[in-house]
This record gives sequence, C-alpha cells and structure tokens, in this order.
Amino acid sequence: MSDLPSVPPTHPANWYPDPMGRHEYRYWDGTVWTDHVSNSGVQSTDAVQGSRLDRFDDLLTVGNEGARVTDQVSGTGWRGAGIEQTAFGGGGTLFTEPVLVVNQKAKLIELRNQYSVFDKNGQRIASVNEVGQGALRKLVRRQIDAGIDFLVPCGTTGESPTLTRAEHLRVCEITVEEAAGKTPVLGGAGGYNTSEVVELAKELKQIGVDGLLSVTPYYNKPNPEGLYQHYKAVAAATPLPIIVYSIQGRTGINVDPSTLKRLAEIETIVGVKEASGNVSQMATIAHLLPDNFVLLCGDDSITIPVISLGGHGVISVISNEIPVEMTKLTNLAMNGDYAGARAIQRKYFDLMNTNFIEPNPAPCKAAMAMMGLLEEAYRLPMVPVSDASRAKIQSVLKGCGLL
Repeated sequence: MSDLPSVPPTHPANWYPDPMGRHEYRYWDGTVWTDHVSNSGVQSTDAVQGSRLDRFDDLLTVGNEGARVTDQVSGTGWRGAGIEQTAFGGGGTLFTEPVLVVNQKAKLIELRNQYSVFDKNGQRIASVNEVGQGALRKLVRRQIDAGIDFLVPCGTTGESPTLTRAEHLRVCEITVEEAAGKTPVLGGAGGYNTSEVVELAKELKQIGVDGLLSVTPYYNKPNPEGLYQHYKAVAAATPLPIIVYSIQGRTGINVDPSTLKRLAEIETIVGVKEASGNVSQMATIAHLLPDNFVLLCGDDSITIPVISLGGHGVISVISNEIPVEMTKLTNLAMNGDYAGARAIQRKYFDLMNTNFIEPNPAPCKAAMAMMGLLEEAYRLPMVPVSDASRAKIQSVLKGCGLL
C-alpha cells in the first residue's frame, strides 16, 4: 500500500499542498487524491504514484486480498470461478466483478492497470499488466473526474472504424459501467448501412447508453432525402435521443441546415455535432433551428465562436489530453467570459492543431502516450505518426507545460 496520506474526510474537494512533494498543489476530489496538479497557477497532470487503493481497503488491497478474493475464486455462479467468461464477458463494475476468468481455478482481478492472478485458495500466484480494458476505464474516470458533461465512446476519435462489433459494444458497456449513472453516455452508432445502424442502436440501448451519436452515412453519399430517411429509420427503432454527426471532411457529405431543420421535427433527434469547420453554416443552424436543438461544435479550435453564435458546447478531441482545461474553457464561454476562455485557448491552441498534423487519432494517441496516459497501439490502416510529427508533438506538449 502507498503511504500517501488522506485529507481528513471533513475536507471538501479542493486544491491542497501536494502530499507527494512534487508540486505546489494536488487536487483532492473529496475521496482520493487525483492526477491533477498545479504549479504557480498552471494546471497539469501527474499520476499519483504507488498503489493508492485506500478507498477500497474493505474490498481489495494489494498484498492483503483476504476473504474477498477467496470468496470470488471459490464461489459458484456469476461471481465465482465456476462460470467461464471471456475477456469481453460479464458486467458489473471495476472492483465488484471478476474481469477475466483464466480457467476454473484462477482468475484475474484488476487493480487499476495491473492484474493479479490468484489460485483457488485466494493466494496470489502471478501478476501482469494490461492496457486494454484497464486503460479504458482509467481514461473514462479521468474524464469524469474533470467534470465533463457527457461521454462519447466509439465516435471517430474513439476508433470505431477499426473495432469489431463485439469490441464496439464492450467499449460502450465499460463506459456505461464507469459512468455509473452519474455522467450521460452517448454511444457511437453510425454507418452507411441503415439496417446495421438500426441494429447497433438497439444493442446500445440494451447496454444502457443514454443517447446516440450517429455519424452520417459515408461512401454511398446519400442526397438530403436519403439522409432524412436514414435518420428517420434509426429514430423509429429506438427511443434514445440522437445527435446527428456531420463531418463532411471524413464522410464526403454535408448535412445542410435545411435538412437539419427537417430532422429536428423528429422528436428524438435532438441535436448535431457540427464538424464541417464552416462557421457561417453553424451560424445558419443556430438561426434556423429552435433554441432547444443542441448545437455542438466538432472542432476544438472554434469552440468559442460557435458558442458565441448560440452553440451549446463541444465534443472534443483535446479533452482526451486536457479534460480539466477544456471543460473550463467551455464553461467560461457558455457563461459569457470569452476573455477567460480565450486565455485557455491561447495556451493550448497549438496542441489543438497538432492533434491533426496526421490522420486523427494517431497524433492524439502519441501525445497521450508521452503524457503517460496510455500505451500506443494502432490497427491498420492506422499507423504511428512519423518521427518528424512525433518531435513536433513532443515540442508542443512541452510548450503547453504537459511534459
């Protein structure tokens, strides 16, 4: 166990002197120390070192797994080792269910990104590191801790095009588990085959997402009537609210304001993620559509002007790297403090652009790896960034105070 001290329970969430001594202040969320630190008023992240599992002492601790592990391993049914599960099987939450059954006598239990293997008597026999589900859970919790308003697993930065259907659903399921009903989850549900999108929407509803982000059909490039009928069919298949995702640069098709106005007449189509980069078009959308139709910016660098025109926020790429700062920027703009929002944008503007120096999300993943947030991994046709781009990313991160 780490000897990192806890703030007394009477202390509310706030900034306190860093008990690890590496920074001026570290953020206490009311329960545990977080990765958010501050020096001379400049915020960044630095992972809490050691096995900081004090809040789970009565559940599971490194070196003192106790009766809970023995009960899990020797039990029967869903919680015990007598039932075979796959790596993507099961539900539950991170510290209340087994993550993976190795065989009927041993299983893996996740401790953040580390797993321990126990025998049938609850004795630890090995440990391994895992970067899949564990890394995802950690990243989701990081976003929630930063105060974001909703989560969007399996959008396009979320690499949905290179996930299998089972993986897509499992990523969304894990996100729902970690959100635990406290933060809304919009599951990605788009494609160029309407019937497949309909079935995916139904499956995501069963998993428990709160809404859908549905990118326009691509490649077959439907006309406005085709777009309307596509989304009408998806909306008819599920009661979930739907955010239309318009990104012409990726799909080859634009959702024009008149088509959006027509779609807005469908009760469950409640908004649009507008990533055309065309501020004039976004102004037209804000003008034509009712105030309760949610206009979300899809480009970090123009979040402030879109909000000033009547937008309601942003579905962000850079939030993967700096969720606290991007949340603050958005909230300041929504409250009319454009000067405060611009100050944050000036600091991170180069990073917003550097995230797209090569096909997204490769630059963002490279940056997050440099920040110690994940392990770089790509699936073809995505490949790692070039050496020149990597050097640029590193330089920008240093300039932003993130390295």
